[in-house]
This record gives sequence, structure tokens and C-alpha cells, in this order.
Amino acid sequence: MQRLWWLQPATLFAMVVGVTISLAIFQSEQNYALYNTPKYLNSTHGMMAFGAIITFALGCHLAMVTGRLPKPIEEQTFAILRKMFFLTTGLTFFGYSAMFLVGIKNGFSFSMMRDMLVGNEPGLADTLSSEVFQNVSGITTCSQFSIVAVILGVCLFSRGDRVLFWPLLGIFSASLFRAFILSERLALVEVVVTSGLVFMRQRVLGRVHSPLMLLAFRFAPFIGVLGLLLFFGSAEYLRSWKYYQKDFDSVVEFTVWRISGYYTTAHNNGAMALETNSHYSIPYLTIQSLWEFPGVSSSPIGYKNLSGVSPKGFHLYMLERYGTEELNNGGGLFQPALDLGIIGFLIFWGMFGFIAGRFYRCYLVGSLAGITLFPMFFLAIMETPRILYLSDQRVFPSLAAIGGTFLLVKAIGLYSETSSKFRTNIRKVDSHAQ
Repeated sequence: MQRLWWLQPATLFAMVVGVTISLAIFQSEQNYALYNTPKYLNSTHGMMAFGAIITFALGCHLAMVTGRLPKPIEEQTFAILRKMFFLTTGLTFFGYSAMFLVGIKNGFSFSMMRDMLVGNEPGLADTLSSEVFQNVSGITTCSQFSIVAVILGVCLFSRGDRVLFWPLLGIFSASLFRAFILSERLALVEVVVTSGLVFMRQRVLGRVHSPLMLLAFRFAPFIGVLGLLLFFGSAEYLRSWKYYQKDFDSVVEFTVWRISGYYTTAHNNGAMALETNSHYSIPYLTIQSLWEFPGVSSSPIGYKNLSGVSPKGFHLYMLERYGTEELNNGGGLFQPALDLGIIGFLIFWGMFGFIAGRFYRCYLVGSLAGITLFPMFFLAIMETPRILYLSDQRVFPSLAAIGGTFLLVKAIGLYSETSSKFRTNIRKVDSHAQ
């Protein structure tokens, strides 16, 4: 088995965006009223989504049929990746340790965790995430190195480096804590999806499997949807079921209603921003992590100082006036249009498709770029209905670490090449002298 249909970026994008935008558009205004927001989506937004799917597919196809074929990771590179794994793992645990100490300082106790897990206090989840485990810019953010740490760790573990099992288990355990205690489900999704894709490349693709295993891999997305419902339902049971249990006959009905609301209202919020003319004079959403880099927002070149607008405050104001603050995802699909206009919106998704296609090609070959970056682009496509994932500040640490890894590998490769040429020239001089 060399490839799987659902790993292809254009297919994944069409499936994720096509299904969620269809559900969002065809859902009635009465259903949106249940989420306490008017319906803003219309046929125009449907055409925009269709255009994004087409341009993404064209960009992806162009990337797959042009350019040179990438090379797999060279054997000597794995020693560098191992060092980078321990560096990023150390930074990850530093971030989590700082987060835990901040929580202890602000009154966190294991009795609070117990109350959270049994659902005794419905509002405890929001208190823990906003008041107890407060973010310390540049310090607790180090926990986000976990993404690149698990990518490198699983890559090395799949090659037989069993020593990495325990640090990987520690990262997964910390992410599980964030998902269920701090209601930050994306933290667990990030490490599970990215590590799963690396494992697929290293241990599944290019190997022979039984017919039953082949069938399971080909239908994995449908199994994944069931897993998502189970995971989401468990998390929402702890977070908000107490508020809604009188309105639903079962937790299953509540889970389906709730998770569909996250995706449909996110698309609707994106359409709301377009319809209420919430465009940005300077691009913000597509390069958000640069504007939110520590120290930038409060500096003279901060976005508010340059444009006179606070994007986060403006978004919350829009939701207060036109929608609901409870379901506040901005909807990643339409956000490029707020920065770049309709033409720029189509160009953005075409370029995104091209880059995703390039990294997918690298992934199939097993190159360093494919192993490290394609899983993140895959996750970004999955998150498109909710957010522009790769422009979010939470992704910046891992992208910076991957960039540093590329530079280190390149520098050592050039050094080795130069040393090899130098030794060859010395041998030639010695032979002539003799």
C-alpha cells in the first residue's frame, strides 16, 4: 500500500469543507436560533466555499506534477533529529511545569480535578482555564513545542529507538490533562493526529498488509469520526452537560447537537464577519502569529497602534452585537477574505493547496519536510471550518523548531560535504607528492 485516498490534501479539503459548509448552509434559521445566533450563511458563501475547493485542488495538482522528486531522510540526519527531540521535549516539559506551578499558585488542588472529572461543578472548567492556569507569555507557551516533539519522537521510535517511549508518554499524558481538565481539546488532537500520520508514513505506507487491515485503513476517516464524537462527548459531558441535560433526552443527542454547532456556527461567524463589513485594513488573520508574538502587540508596530483596531476585541464585539459569545470560533474558511478580499481569498486557498500538495509529495517519499510539515498541514485542513490553524500563535513554536531543524541539518550537511572534499584534495596532494 503506497498511499491512502484520505491523505490526499485536495480530497481531504473537499471532504472537510464540503460536508461542514453544506450542513451549515442547509441548516434552518430555527436551528441557528437554538445556538442563540441568526443565520448569515447564504448561496454566495456556498459559491465562495466551492471556489476555495476548486482552487485548492488546482494548486495541489500543480504541486504534484511539477518540480523535482524529493529524497528520503538520510541516515545521518536521524542523529540530529534525536537531539532536536530531546531539546523540544525539554522545552515542552518546561512549559507544562510552569503552567502547573502557576495553577498551584492560583489555588489549584487535586480536589478541584476530582470535582471536574465527576462533573460536580459545571462552571469549574472555565474557571480553571481562565483564572487558575493562566498563560504566561513566552513561558507556558513552550508547552506548544509538544507538536514537533511528538513528530520527531514517533519518527525515531518507529525506527526502533524505544528509549523515547517514556518522554512521549509524558507528553501525551500532559496533553490529556489539558484536554479534559482545561477543556483545551485541541492540545490532545494536535499530538494524536500528527503522531498518527508520522506512524502511518513509517510503519504503514509502503508495506504489505492483510485484506482486513487494508480495509480498516481505507475506512479510517469514518472510524475517526466515531472516535471524535466519543472524545468530544466525554469532554463536553464534563464541561457543559450540566447546563443542558434538561433540554436533551440523552448525552448522545446532546453531543451530536453540540459538535455540529461548533462547525456550523464557526462557518456562520465567518459569514457574519463578511456580511457586517468587518474587513481589516491591514492583513491580520492570515499572519496572526506574527502580530501576537510576545512584545509586538504592545510595541509601536503593534496591530492596534498601526490600524487603530483591536482584532480580538472587534471579533468579540461583533459576536455580542450580531451573534453569540458562547460559540466564538471565527471560521477559518472565510477569514482570508477578511484580509485579502474575494480574489485574494481564492489565491490564498490555491497557494495553500500548492504548498500542501508539495509537502504531501514529500511525505509519500519520506523526506524531512514531508515527515515534519505535512502532518501539520493535514491538521490545518481538518481545522479549517473552525480556525486558520497555521496562522495561530499556538503553532509558531513548533514551526520555528522545525525551521531550526532544517537549518541545522543543512549546516551539518554542508560541513560534511566540505570536509569530504577537503580530505579528497589532501589525498590527491599526497599522491602527487609521492
